[in-house]
Amino acid sequence: MQRASAISDAPGAIARVFGWIKARTGFGGNPGGFSADGIGRLADDIGVSQIDLRQVARHPADNSELTQRMLRAQGLDMAALERSDPGVQRDIEATCTRCNQTRRCRQDLAGGNAGAQCRDYCPNAGTFAELTEATACFTPRRSA
Repeated sequence: MQRASAISDAPGAIARVFGWIKARTGFGGNPGGFSADGIGRLADDIGVSQIDLRQVARHPADNSELTQRMLRAQGLDMAALERSDPGVQRDIEATCTRCNQTRRCRQDLAGGNAGAQCRDYCPNAGTFAELTEATACFTPRRSA
């Protein structure tokens, strides 16, 4: 039996854009396939810098699934973050896409201790901590 895909299970914005580009143009990491003007327009359209776009394009891995799993391990929701602060969401996703610690991330996520361990290696750990703290400030407390 297949389960219905929830919004939070969908790839992040950057992964969706690159999936679309790769499917239609064969652009799979060679930013030379686009003109400088085309790269600039695309970067502007998706809200990332040209440098980030070029770096993400060159990275062979799509870490959007890891990004979403790590956000959940931190008690955060990708879809909610995309709605509330799309710039931060894109930064997290771009940073995760360029990360070279995917093996350790996968191991910690599989072991169930990524929430606590990621601060030792994850370039997004500080952002996760700030978001978790900000979320706690706005979460209503239940009376006992």
